[in-house]
Amino acid sequence: MEQLVRYANKSAGWIRIASCAFLVALKETWSPKEIYHWPVPVYVLVVVLMLVACALNTLVRQRRTHDIMAQVGSGSAPAPASQAPRQGDSRDLS
Repeated sequence: MEQLVRYANKSAGWIRIASCAFLVALKETWSPKEIYHWPVPVYVLVVVLMLVACALNTLVRQRRTHDIMAQVGSGSAPAPASQAPRQGDSRDLS
């Protein structure tokens, strides 16, 4: 139970940090709006695109983590991202 409470406290702290970082990002995104005289809808679009990009990044990373953990749980090692053929390999067609 103690570990669960510690985890919840750490999570709440990181949520606060992320919220403050989001506010800083909003402020910093407002600067180009003023410099280049963008209309407010362009600013809103940029902010929404940033949020979507962050959400998609989180989703992709979570799925990848889930897939890796499922492979480790089943006993097979995760496949490498790319494998360059070795010299003399029968797959080497050059």
